[in-house]
Amino acid sequence: MKNKKLTIKSISYVHDPEAAKKWFDLYLNLVKEKLIQESSKSVD
Repeated sequence: MKNKKLTIKSISYVHDPEAAKKWFDLYLNLVKEKLIQESSKSVD
């Protein structure tokens, strides 16, 4: 599987509260995955 990189530069005002929540949840998941990857690198 190829690694794909996703970079979020900024999220501007979102008019739909549900869409904003989905974006925020997605962002938190990405940050969590990145932290897990970084911490597993430091353990090795």
